[in-house]
Amino acid sequence: MSLFERSFESFHLRKLMKEYGGCQQCGWCCTNERLTVLKEDIDKLEFLLKPEYITRKDHVSASLKIPCPFLMKNRCSVYNKRPWVCKSYPFLYHYIDLMTIAYDCPLGKRICDDIIKYCEVKGVRIAGDEEKTESMKAVDKAVNDMKLNSGEGYESKIVNVPYKLFKGFLIWREKRKR
Repeated sequence: MSLFERSFESFHLRKLMKEYGGCQQCGWCCTNERLTVLKEDIDKLEFLLKPEYITRKDHVSASLKIPCPFLMKNRCSVYNKRPWVCKSYPFLYHYIDLMTIAYDCPLGKRICDDIIKYCEVKGVRIAGDEEKTESMKAVDKAVNDMKLNSGEGYESKIVNVPYKLFKGFLIWREKRKR
């Protein structure tokens, strides 16, 4: 199980996504995000993953062209075998120790807006780009230079939340539900 899969399970993200209404089937991720699939997903889809579907591939991952080549009539043609990143979207894995959430996704926006409310209630300062470490800036540059996660002329809006803060948000949410 990958680090991201462990994070996904340990933070109960599937349950959280469901509580926020789940996927709205808007097709944002399939038509606008150039998602990177991991080795185990490549192996699962090997017989369906044609070279013309891929923009970049190395020994651990591949980036799919956009729109997603598996999107047929606004439906996923490989839904039961869809890559991990598709199952976990709007949660992405960009940086170690940070929960990265796609803000462009309607589900991601609702979750992020609640995290921002949590930060306001708790008096937590929300850090901007100037707070990024050098390694985070290097990841951003590589992603942007190679267009790994976005289409031509488009930059995805993402929110990065430290795991510790995200855990606090989950606890706060549970208490508010009672």
